[in-house]
Amino acid sequence: EEEKNWLADHKNIRIGVDPAWPPFEFFDITRVYSGIASDYVRLLNQELNIEMVPVPDLSWAMVMDKARVREIDVLPCVLKTPERSKFLWFTKPYLSFPMVILTREDAPFISGVQDFANNRVAVVRGYATQDLLEQDYPDRQFYLANNLEEALKALSKGEVDAYVGNLASITYTTRKLGLTNLKVATTSPYQFELAFGVRKDWPQLVNILNKSLESIPAAEKTAIHNRWINV
Repeated sequence: EEEKNWLADHKNIRIGVDPAWPPFEFFDITRVYSGIASDYVRLLNQELNIEMVPVPDLSWAMVMDKARVREIDVLPCVLKTPERSKFLWFTKPYLSFPMVILTREDAPFISGVQDFANNRVAVVRGYATQDLLEQDYPDRQFYLANNLEEALKALSKGEVDAYVGNLASITYTTRKLGLTNLKVATTSPYQFELAFGVRKDWPQLVNILNKSLESIPAAEKTAIHNRWINV
């Protein structure tokens, strides 16, 4: 009853989304919120009778800045990190993908990030991979790309030697860009576990979202994943 009352008082919820992170979330050419996370948001909106609506015209870095000061209420597709835990609560993960190291086809054998020189491994600025790598390799500098397409193009042209990211978005974007000279060199010790992030003063919503996510049938989840990721 308490949670129903809370929802009645919080019908309109501002969500912060990555504008260019397919297949997880992005705005399509008609500026419609799309991707795996968007389907989950639609389901939750229907079930809970709320309006989780993206705040438009923001880069991912701007989304994170606004989430820190509670100008955004919920991030529907984020990885939990120690830094983000300072200002967000997280639901249980609803998506999980391996994080891999991508190189060019002609690259020699490598075993991990430590095999590359400074500024030769690309990550996307503001993504969880930046937090994780800077935490685990504090003596190294990384090439910070503004988005995934920029990072993969830099790798394909030889401006960097590797990119660290999750397999699903790499597969989707390399196909979209027609990049044929890249390969997955090795897996990384990281797993991409994606969850909803909720502003710290709204713990009630975390419990509500967890219940609703758990109630989605397995067949429905499979249909969502297959719609956005080539089986």
